[in-house]
Amino acid sequence: MEINSTSIGTLAHYRLRVVGVFGVAALSVAVVHASCSRQEALSPRFIKTYETARSAGETFVEVRDAIPWRAESAEDTIQRSDVLLLDVSSGPPLTSSIMMIESWYKVSVVAQSTAIGHTYPRTGCRINKPSAFSSSDALGILGGTKTHRGITVKYTVPETTDLKSGARYLVLAWRCVDGTIRLVIGPAGVFEVAPDGQNLLPNRSRVRSNVATLFDKIRSVESIFRAVDAIRKDSAQR
Repeated sequence: MEINSTSIGTLAHYRLRVVGVFGVAALSVAVVHASCSRQEALSPRFIKTYETARSAGETFVEVRDAIPWRAESAEDTIQRSDVLLLDVSSGPPLTSSIMMIESWYKVSVVAQSTAIGHTYPRTGCRINKPSAFSSSDALGILGGTKTHRGITVKYTVPETTDLKSGARYLVLAWRCVDGTIRLVIGPAGVFEVAPDGQNLLPNRSRVRSNVATLFDKIRSVESIFRAVDAIRKDSAQR
């Protein structure tokens, strides 16, 4: 789905002419209805990819990026992350082209353990959620598929993961002040909650992390939040 916004503006011009002391006023109103469309912005990289595909006569192109994840302890990952329990709203994700292609999910945060005394990296909140989400929280994930003027571009990175509509997840992320949520370690920090609402399903990322190994072992959502709080408390006392 592409994000396109169209606004209809009405331009009214009023002309008032007053004649004499006591005045004879003649008011003429000319109203001009104009439609203005705000075109969706596309990133320079997406435009270059689109132009290359168009020149080659292609209607589909796939771009893959290898973004390395650094190896670190579960404790270090937790310390620099917000741990969020969130519900994904119904419906497909929206796509944007800020860096290349991003998929956005409207979410509701059910519970949160906030990173203490940690400043989010500049890139963590550099991508802001599309205005279509207004005051709602939105989880943005790099990757997705976008069609522009008959050419479809599929963008895949290790962070790319699809979330199920209506499902509940526990994620390691940065929750920015405007409601933008970004994953910290990609799918390795995304855990679907089982239908019982109490336990996590096994992490399905092909890229394993120490925190995924820890959470897969604990499984209980309540116990995970207790463990996260204990890690934060222990770190603060050092």
